[in-house]
Amino acid sequence: MSAVLPLELSEDRRLSELVTGSLDAVALRPIAYSMLVDVRAMRFGAWRKDDNVYPASVIKVPIMAEAFRRYDAGDLKPDAAVDVTASNQTTTWGGDSPFIAGTRATVQALVERMITHSDNVATNQLMDVLGRARVTDYMRSLGLPTFLLGRKLSGSEPLIEDPDIQKILASSADTSEHLAESAKSVDIAMRPWRERANLLKTILLKAVGMVKFVYPL
Repeated sequence: MSAVLPLELSEDRRLSELVTGSLDAVALRPIAYSMLVDVRAMRFGAWRKDDNVYPASVIKVPIMAEAFRRYDAGDLKPDAAVDVTASNQTTTWGGDSPFIAGTRATVQALVERMITHSDNVATNQLMDVLGRARVTDYMRSLGLPTFLLGRKLSGSEPLIEDPDIQKILASSADTSEHLAESAKSVDIAMRPWRERANLLKTILLKAVGMVKFVYPL
């Protein structure tokens, strides 16, 4: 496999103005991060391009890219069998994951489910198969020097146990900054869900109170 060279892009003020104007039009600029790339001209426009970003499920794309890189290099076969472990179990979008503990799946089945269904269990299992450090190294070789594939995914709170995360963060030169920014970003990302959960709890408590008033228990 030939060496991968980082993309050399130049920032274009007009593209950046297009990005910020579009975000303003939908009132998303205060909470958004955005980048628009003209691949023909190798120029880009962006908003908050230097900020650390909580990637949510976008983090699954670099994992897929590393899997395909390994296929191409001959280091990993798409049909290689993987035993799904209990330690990678978590809630996931769209219902339960088919990859319960003890299930045997191919690497490619995990990749496809991770992308097509945003499956968190498949993602966590692929982190073990591919190695988080290798995904990080590949992304940095592509010109993303601050990229770090950190904690395994948790579809809901409490977070799943991840005993390797401290070792992974310790190997990164920007550990303290990453921890601070990640904690801040996770808090921001989870805040709407906590607010909705608290609102639902309040509604349910009021409803129960009304039932007790109408039909004394």
